[in-house]
Amino acid sequence: MKIIVLACIISAALHFVYFSLTFLKGYIITKAYVPDVGKDESVYMLQNEVAFGFVGNPFIFVYSFIALAFTCFTIQFVFQKLTRKGSFR
Repeated sequence: MKIIVLACIISAALHFVYFSLTFLKGYIITKAYVPDVGKDESVYMLQNEVAFGFVGNPFIFVYSFIALAFTCFTIQFVFQKLTRKGSFR
């Protein structure tokens, strides 16, 4: 049971790091963006070209959480069995 909880914590931490880095990257790109207003004459045209967010299946994050937790569990289980007695028993 302890391995399952640890695997879920590791999965949640890695997802948090992924979302934090994605947010940080978007923030930095947004802050560093300088529009080239002289190129286009219409402000209306510029507003239609900007899109924020993303479209996708929201359940993909649930699936990736479960898959990553299972992978962490498998790695921990195999490592624990190999280090306990030197081989599988």
